Amino acid sequence: MAGLKVDELRAALIQLGETPPRGWTRAELMVRLEELTGEDMSKTMKTKHKNQSPAQALTKKLNAAAAKRKADLVEFCQTELRMSNIDAWTKTRIQMEGVKKILEITEGDFRDLVSFGLHGLLTYGDLYEQEKGYCRWVVNTARERKELSDFRLRRLARWIEQQDENELQTTPQETVGRPVLSLLQKSGYKEAQTTALSSSNKDERLDALTAVIKELSAEVQDLKDARQPARKKGKDVEPETGGETDASFTMIPQKTKSPGRSSAA
Repeated sequence: MAGLKVDELRAALIQLGETPPRGWTRAELMVRLEELTGEDMSKTMKTKHKNQSPAQALTKKLNAAAAKRKADLVEFCQTELRMSNIDAWTKTRIQMEGVKKILEITEGDFRDLVSFGLHGLLTYGDLYEQEKGYCRWVVNTARERKELSDFRLRRLARWIEQQDENELQTTPQETVGRPVLSLLQKSGYKEAQTTALSSSNKDERLDALTAVIKELSAEVQDLKDARQPARKKGKDVEPETGGETDASFTMIPQKTKSPGRSSAA
């Protein structure tokens, strides 16, 4: 298959029930054929992930059975994929329906190829990291059209929603205390408390975080009190002196009579 031309590769995909975009290159067509047929294209294409996803592993077995007799393919689909009433189908149809069945019975995996649309050559994982807007479109389309949308789109949408849910569940637990912990470690704070903040136990982290916040608040208040001028601490507070001196007392001048006036009223 590595020696096939672009037109021949397109024809092979059409036989498998796919209509590849006209803009796809020979390399893109070969990648899609590898996913559908399980043929080893390692001599011409390098795969990003060495380990296979569950769907990819089953697809490889499916195509290995398809390379043998039709009876072997039928037996594989009946025993491994729980397909029935397929004896009258052609090998091509059995293989195509087998791929569809595999995607239905396996959960999405970050290593799986999107295999449709604008980003068909990206893996689930790469799509989720690089194309957030497209991921939202996939999820919304799957919700709005439900059974009318392509089964590959619905499968991808389920996987995206699962990733979103996992992020919401793990982010709060994993980040508790981290900002405070980072600051404390940089400032050389008590090792026991920084160790508690990095604990895997959520309750221990929260207790340690509460204690640290209280201590920090007290230290901040002490600094404020130390810097506050004495006149702002209260009217009843007398300024501290080192002792009484002669300068501590002043003479009150006596009132004198104004000239030109008598003392009598």
